[in-house]
Amino acid sequence: MVGASSPFTIDPHTSGKQATFYRTRQEPFLFGGNNQNMGVGVDHSTRDQQVLIGVLRAKWSPNSGAFTVFEPQVTSAFDRMNNFWDEASFAKVSFTKQYLTTDIIQLTKSMDYYYHPFQQRQITGSAISDVISFPSTKTLVLKSDGDDVSVTFPAGAMNRTAVTPTVVAAIAAKTAGGGKIPTVMFSDTGTKSFVVQTTLPGIQKAKLEIEGDALPYLGFGASSLYNLGDDAPPRIIFSASIDQTITFPSP
Repeated sequence: MVGASSPFTIDPHTSGKQATFYRTRQEPFLFGGNNQNMGVGVDHSTRDQQVLIGVLRAKWSPNSGAFTVFEPQVTSAFDRMNNFWDEASFAKVSFTKQYLTTDIIQLTKSMDYYYHPFQQRQITGSAISDVISFPSTKTLVLKSDGDDVSVTFPAGAMNRTAVTPTVVAAIAAKTAGGGKIPTVMFSDTGTKSFVVQTTLPGIQKAKLEIEGDALPYLGFGASSLYNLGDDAPPRIIFSASIDQTITFPSP
């Protein structure tokens, strides 16, 4: 579903590779082209915002049936969404729907071409001992789309089971601090290792970085992996060119 501010019509002269929908004849709304115009965002103080809906079928899809078969499901889903926004906004926001067409829109490629399941970004450490020995004060920094969270571990022995509560408390304190809420979580995998994940399940490009000289002691790579000087602490960063998940294998 795509939000729109005014009615759309379908250009009957679309090619097999690109469908063009119009708000006006001068304002094309493209799908599949290189110059795509995205739908407008939700206005948090306006009722009866128009939502454009199309029922699509990918090539070779086993799902059969006419528009009338799927329309009740679409209406039910729309009503749930509309009721949620109406209640959550204290009746400030609501939507109306409009269908692109009362036909099934046949797509030119298979579902695998269009659908890519979301993989939550995460970094999983290797298994470590029950007691961690920090030779000196060490620091862990969690970076996300919110404020950075910094955790300091004092020199000495620390039970592995005490690490997660310490980091979780730091995230909670930063969240309650009135700044930009961190979008990161830290947990114990249950197999003597730790995992850092984003809390934005709908954004594949969510920022997730961990850094600090505490990383090797927490199972995120051996000290020799980084080969950096004392003034350049280890750092793991997600970028667009690597997998959604990083896992350090246990010995």
